[in-house]
Amino acid sequence: MNEIPKADIALLAGADRRIANSIIFLTIICSFLVFWSWGAHHAVGFLIGGSLAYLNLRWLISVVDGLLRSPSAITRRRAHFKLILFLFLLTALLCVIFWRAWLPVLSVLGGFSLLVVGVLAECFYQLAIELKR
Repeated sequence: MNEIPKADIALLAGADRRIANSIIFLTIICSFLVFWSWGAHHAVGFLIGGSLAYLNLRWLISVVDGLLRSPSAITRRRAHFKLILFLFLLTALLCVIFWRAWLPVLSVLGGFSLLVVGVLAECFYQLAIELKR
């Protein structure tokens, strides 16, 4: 049976923390760049989108951790409820943003896309560590 080496387990265990840190870092830096380029209104939209990306990551991590720790039927129902609740809240917030035009839509979506950027940054980090070996 192939077992994962302890060094790799430690590296993988910190992946969620590194992704979260990269989302926070990129949200702050990119919000300043957006503020400098397009103004405060777009920067606030980007900041809200980045905050939603961070919240999405935290929520997903808590659901997956809960399922891995206790795969009972009650935990599965609770995980499904959490995922559906988050999607409902996210959809409601995005609908309000789109319909009321309080914030620029592309700025909010740009901030929300930082979740993908954070995951890609982690992939490149893992590849760089592997290539160093």
